[in-house]
Amino acid sequence: MSAITFFRKLDRETRKKIIETIVLKRGGKKVAEDLGVSKAAISRYLKGEIFPSDKILSKIFEISDKEEREKISIIIGEYIVDLLKEYKNLFSSLEKDTIYKDIKMKIFEELESLVKELKSECDQKT
Repeated sequence: MSAITFFRKLDRETRKKIIETIVLKRGGKKVAEDLGVSKAAISRYLKGEIFPSDKILSKIFEISDKEEREKISIIIGEYIVDLLKEYKNLFSSLEKDTIYKDIKMKIFEELESLVKELKSECDQKT
């Protein structure tokens, strides 16, 4: 999956948080220059009037330094955790029908496998 495809899945609030993070460190003028957009666009992103495109988010990730990438990763991780909590609540509200139980088990097995892979990667890096 390309970065652009991944960023397409992020909601507006997460996109805004990513812009806020990079602007906080670099300043709006520098971010505008780095991204090839106007200072007005950065201002509108920060006000929530418009939201950065997938292409802009991909560019942010490309130009970000280690500290910025860590902060962006945390923001995206928090979004994913919130999404999973909402997903869990949705399934919890469904009837205890066998088909839902089977679907839940399949999805949770896949999630468990992904979590194990991520944990393994983290363990290898430390």
